Amino acid sequence: PISIKIEDNVGKAITDANVLVEYSMPEMPGMPAMNYEVPAELAGNSYGAHLNISMSGSWNIAVKIIKGEQVTTVRLSIDAR
Repeated sequence: PISIKIEDNVGKAITDANVLVEYSMPEMPGMPAMNYEVPAELAGNSYGAHLNISMSGSWNIAVKIIKGEQVTTVRLSIDAR
């Protein structure tokens, strides 16, 4: 599982956003790209989502935070082993 804590500029938890987690593995020789999206659910003051990382390698993750008309995306990558 992935846990996501969102805070405003004074450190107060934001608990009224919609959060989506997109994760993907780029195309490799003989294998198409894998792209997935899961909603994150609020649990207390943070959001959680379960990612099905099906194989080792480099995965790209984009966390989309949607609050009203504002959309903020945080991108990172992980190396699954």
